[in-house]
Amino acid sequence: MKKGGLVALLGLVLLPAVASSWNFDYSIISDGGILGPSPHYIGVLTSGGEGTLEIWFDDSGWPTDPQERFDSLWVWYFKDNYDSIPGAANWYGRLQGRFYLSTTAAPPGYVGWCEGTINAKITVRDINEDRVLQLWERDKQHLFDARLSKLCSDPSGGEMACEFGWGAIASNYFSFVIPPGPDTLYDGGNLTMMEGCPSATEQTSWGQIKALYR
Repeated sequence: MKKGGLVALLGLVLLPAVASSWNFDYSIISDGGILGPSPHYIGVLTSGGEGTLEIWFDDSGWPTDPQERFDSLWVWYFKDNYDSIPGAANWYGRLQGRFYLSTTAAPPGYVGWCEGTINAKITVRDINEDRVLQLWERDKQHLFDARLSKLCSDPSGGEMACEFGWGAIASNYFSFVIPPGPDTLYDGGNLTMMEGCPSATEQTSWGQIKALYR
């Protein structure tokens, strides 16, 4: 791309200034985990600020019976995704959902609420590395590693209104609970917000902005 064309394109995108990142800890609990009805986790921030965090997954089309649901999720998302790392072999599955964050106390720029997409990667260790999932492997706690992407919120969103950004949360305590019961995710996370929103006629994502530099 010619220099003049790049300048013109950047002028259209109007790159925002980066706000400082915010780190926090959280603890969220689900009555039934991913295998329960309307799977969702709701809880609080435990350090870095005060507020609530929710994660919801759409289970439309998933079996309602917990065992049938696990079997289906395993086939749909995990079975064919196998990483044969010596000493750390694992299956992994990716699920997309929504997150909702509301804060009453946080560093400047992060008081208010926001919502967006969560892309979660769940890693299940194949401890004996035989490529066969054993019940005792299934019933252990697993790594939950998720990326957050947040677009413009309603103007009533406080300091995070009309901003967009990205973040992450992680936990070593994800479980497949059969029969469905309490399942708690807790550990750390971070969020980075960008000032300014794409216009209604140009819904530019952060990924698209970064792609300009490739």
